[in-house]
Amino acid sequence: MEKLLKIYDETCDVCKEMSAVDKQIADEKKMTFVTHTLDEVAAMSGRSKLRGYVTHYHVDDDGMIDIPVYLILDEDDNIKGSSIVKSAQELENLILSWEQYKSRMSSASETE
Repeated sequence: MEKLLKIYDETCDVCKEMSAVDKQIADEKKMTFVTHTLDEVAAMSGRSKLRGYVTHYHVDDDGMIDIPVYLILDEDDNIKGSSIVKSAQELENLILSWEQYKSRMSSASETE
């Protein structure tokens, strides 16, 4: 089962607002919902795939990160996509993009 992983901070107002809908959206899409605080990610080993990915793609030149960040992971915990999300619609769009990509890849492999 795919996972929807949220990285947040308890002082983030948008993170609190998204908490009202994100788990519900994950449940509707039949995804496991997982959360990590920003501090938890920062404390992970430097060899952590999650920490490395977030540092590479979501930390700016000043060492800052905009949150919440949502990541989509496949059943083997490989990161398949991510985005900074500020609304339920943006979260649904992230998941829809992943579903469309996965469907296209599945169709392409069936025609080979």
